[in-house]
Amino acid sequence: MSIRFKVLYGVVLCLILIGVFATYQQGKTGALFYDDLTNLSVLADIANVADAKRFVFEGSAGPLGRPLSLASFLPHAEKWPHSSVEAIIVNIVIHILNALLLLGIGYLLLWRSGLFKQRHAMIAALMAMALWICMPLLASTTLIVVQRMTGLASLLGLTGVLGYLLLSKVEAPESFSRLTLKISVLFGFTALAMFAKENAAVFPLYALVGQWLLLKDPREQGVTRKLEYAVLCTYLVVLVGYLVYKTPPELFAVNPQRGFSLFERLITQPVILCDYICLALIPDLNQYGPFHDDVQVVSNYGLSLIATACFIGLVTLGLYLKKTFPFLIFAVLWFFIGHLIESSVIMLEFYFEHRNYVAIYGLCLMIAAAVFLVSQRYRKILAMAFCAYVLLQFMVLAMLTNIWGKPAEAAEHWAKVKPQSSRAIMALSENYYRNLANPVYANTALDRGLVTCEGCLDVYMQALIYGCLGEEHEKITERYNRFLQVAGTGNFTPAMLDGVYPLREFVQQSACGTLGLEDVQKLLLAIERNPRFEGTANKIHLIYLQAVVAADQKHWEEALRHLEELGEIRTIFSAVTLKSQILQQRDGLEAAIIYLGEIQRDPNYIGDVDRAEWDGRMKEFVDDMKKQAEQKSVGKIDE
Repeated sequence: MSIRFKVLYGVVLCLILIGVFATYQQGKTGALFYDDLTNLSVLADIANVADAKRFVFEGSAGPLGRPLSLASFLPHAEKWPHSSVEAIIVNIVIHILNALLLLGIGYLLLWRSGLFKQRHAMIAALMAMALWICMPLLASTTLIVVQRMTGLASLLGLTGVLGYLLLSKVEAPESFSRLTLKISVLFGFTALAMFAKENAAVFPLYALVGQWLLLKDPREQGVTRKLEYAVLCTYLVVLVGYLVYKTPPELFAVNPQRGFSLFERLITQPVILCDYICLALIPDLNQYGPFHDDVQVVSNYGLSLIATACFIGLVTLGLYLKKTFPFLIFAVLWFFIGHLIESSVIMLEFYFEHRNYVAIYGLCLMIAAAVFLVSQRYRKILAMAFCAYVLLQFMVLAMLTNIWGKPAEAAEHWAKVKPQSSRAIMALSENYYRNLANPVYANTALDRGLVTCEGCLDVYMQALIYGCLGEEHEKITERYNRFLQVAGTGNFTPAMLDGVYPLREFVQQSACGTLGLEDVQKLLLAIERNPRFEGTANKIHLIYLQAVVAADQKHWEEALRHLEELGEIRTIFSAVTLKSQILQQRDGLEAAIIYLGEIQRDPNYIGDVDRAEWDGRMKEFVDDMKKQAEQKSVGKIDE
């Protein structure tokens, strides 16, 4: 290759990366979203090393806690949440680094496939990377702060895949020591990536697909090659076995937290996967964004069958063309691997754009490869068409990041294009309240949303809370009655139950017109009849709220009855403290201390809470109660 080609290649690469970096800069001033607030709000409270350790090692975003991702947010802690701009800039840098890793992976796969000259492999790899990095479908992965978890996991996982490919020898027999090294690199980086986000477990499967389909090797029947395939295929079996193990036992039982069954998830996902591919290939500005809670179960089984048939057809065609054009089956399998965990049997939410972050790259590589595998006479025309196509993707990306970086306009836009998304509706309302400090005006957004989202219970709850902050008594009562009517049938969201706490406080302060605590209790009873709240976590929260509101009314027996019901499911610390306070009010401090002593000896089932932490909190609480008893005794002696 000539120096001129290398210089031109480097210039084009730099221009692409600089253009993408500048475009993403438009979105750095975007708002924080639901998962940002859930996982990162504690950053503002970090004051010392102990706080930082707790933040990093006690994360709850996934089964492994994701400590590497959480540790990466520590530099932003001092000025959080104002440092979210710097956090997004870091995300953009990670996105660019991932693009460079994919450039290397794409080049090695193309060149070693034996179908490309080295120069053509380099150009095609650059084209695939350009298409991938410009796709607006992937913007939310970078512009939602907490999705650094996806970007960082991809950075580590792709490093492992690239290292594996670089260590794969094709010109000579491979030694056992080299095989051990490259397998160690692949799985070592995968293990690290899983501590950034658990779905990084799929990265060795990317290596397996690339090795099987594209890396031509005369040592097909060699011992090391067989051992290599044995290791990777065993890993595939283990991973699939884990997913089978995690599959909910009841196919048609509705998951109360999600509102759909495993069967409904399985028939819906093929349609969603087709939608992902369509949005990747045909950019649609109105379909991209952070809110997809409006995606519903597919009611037309025929649509699901068609989508499934399309994928089966693609796999069949890909296998048929495997020798002449292996990139089709490569793209399909690469895409399926990317969605193996998050879009299969695990009962996660239906739809998130970031699930395509690495999964869609196989499609990009296939399109770029096809340009060079056609007849020479059509190659220049297709190359020009490809460049125009990438430019179209880039223009939509630029418009999207521009919207994203203006929180007020973005909130209006997403509420308009997602009229059945309660999250989009709530975000617009919160934006109104934050900017105008007027709860009545904020309720206009919620009222508009309830026209199209009639079952959004969290929207009803938020509208009632805003009503208590500034509306007339009659309007508050009207909102309450509408809420009560739909409480038994509406859609579940965790935010709805969390809203009971501020509502209860406002009612106690007589800020909600004629509403009293008995009305809050009546609302909780209506929610209890809603089948979407039957899950264990929801039931625990609901019963505890019923006990709290009963205690507020000094209905001690009713409150204790609820706490006994809760204790049969699980012992939670807040329920223990509430019961001790009720016993103190009803029977005196000594009765409360006796009860706490019994709980200290045998707390029964406390779930997955660390017992040492539980015992420490209990001891601290009991010591405080005993100090109160001693102070009262001293007071009596003094008298």
